[in-house]
Amino acid sequence: MQAVTTVDAWNGGGKLTGNLQKGAHKFLVGIDFEHIYKDGDKQMTMKMIMEGDTFISVKHANVWLNAMVNNTGAFAEYRIPFKKLDFTVALRLDYNQATSEDTFRLVKNGIAYFDDLNSNYINVSFSLGMKKQLVSWLFLSASLGKGTRSPSILERFIKLMPVQYDSYDYLGNPQLKPENNYQADASFEFLEPDLGSLSVGGFFSLVTDYIIGKVVPPSVIKPSTQGSPGVKQFSNTNKVYLTGFEVSYQSPTAKKLGFLAQVAATYGTQPEAVKYLVSGGQVIGEEIVKNDPLPEIPPMEGKVKVSYKFFSGKLTPTVSVRLVSEQNRISQSYGELKTPGFITAAASVSYAPCRFAFIVAGIENIFNTPYYEHLNRRIVGSTERLYEPGRVFYFTMIVKI
Repeated sequence: MQAVTTVDAWNGGGKLTGNLQKGAHKFLVGIDFEHIYKDGDKQMTMKMIMEGDTFISVKHANVWLNAMVNNTGAFAEYRIPFKKLDFTVALRLDYNQATSEDTFRLVKNGIAYFDDLNSNYINVSFSLGMKKQLVSWLFLSASLGKGTRSPSILERFIKLMPVQYDSYDYLGNPQLKPENNYQADASFEFLEPDLGSLSVGGFFSLVTDYIIGKVVPPSVIKPSTQGSPGVKQFSNTNKVYLTGFEVSYQSPTAKKLGFLAQVAATYGTQPEAVKYLVSGGQVIGEEIVKNDPLPEIPPMEGKVKVSYKFFSGKLTPTVSVRLVSEQNRISQSYGELKTPGFITAAASVSYAPCRFAFIVAGIENIFNTPYYEHLNRRIVGSTERLYEPGRVFYFTMIVKI
């Protein structure tokens, strides 16, 4: 079986913003628009050899059929100082429209899995943030907000393609509801010109109507990709929790010796998830998993970068090291696999001979370390991961006219 998919895609839009400032009061308002269009056809060619004769059959199926998503947004932000506090209030309204000319319908036992191709949503997002200078070198920031994300064109209309990080074929859901993210975060920033800046922050997030793939029974629909254990359809789940932190230090930019250190991690949990039991490449049952880690969450990661400025900053060599921990918090319901940690190093040299030109040459993955990211896709039909490139040399020249 050979399958080739050809997709015509269009993505366009624009944004218009305006600013008004009076003293310390700042007001921003704007509108934006985005149009997304996709139309794609999958051609599947089956070649069979029987008693020396070759038989070829060709089948066509659309993965999108004139699918469109239009999003029109209006937003405003107001910054105001109040009693030694800096407040920021933001509001955004979105009108999201989606449609498709699909003739594909999936109705089984009175349940419609792919139907009613038009959807219109009015989404409201807002946030309230504050920043306070506790002492001359210490700042506290905190914010609360709600953000709403409408389903993507892939989540709404894709048909039987392995588009996620597992081996399942995925089916869109035209009637998905938008995700709502309720989030609170706080951070401390230490800022001293001679010592640099240190930032420590964390967040907690509750997401309702979280969009995730759920297995559709094989009696309803079967996968079209060889080696796929079944079909998952994008669906809304009740709620999930996300929490995380980030710590970073940046040396003073005025110094010749530069140093940057960062570490960050995110953790996600589904209070209740469904684990599908697979045997012989087929789904044979399911069970409930409590407090299952969210799938597709990268592990904790850190980075250290050291640089030095020669000739008033015209020549700057840089060495960096990336440290990624193993990912053991894997989703049972999603069938994730553990990922080993790794360390990679890189080096580069930048040179600005004049204000019109900038040159960079460097090496990525100096020690040719074999590694793969937790979010690298599997090879369909196996449990193998796709490795990242080994040692890479690059050269870039930028000329400003």
